[in-house]
Amino acid sequence: MPDDILAYPNPAVDLVNIVFPKAGRYEITLLDSKGLQDSHTESNARKCVLNIPRLEAGIYCIRIADDQHVETKEFLVRR
Repeated sequence: MPDDILAYPNPAVDLVNIVFPKAGRYEITLLDSKGLQDSHTESNARKCVLNIPRLEAGIYCIRIADDQHVETKEFLVRR
């Protein structure tokens, strides 16, 4: 999985769009600034939307994994 996964908007308010380079099985884990898991989901599509209105303002990471790679994207939640 090359570094061409898009996560936007950044900063985010209510949602984060994740666009993958191709359709496939992806595990998406949302981590808070302490590295603690906030949520986990899976996607088989080219695009996934994370609803984040309950998150407090701060810095978060999205860990995206497929069968061979793991990539992390950082984003800011603004309130």
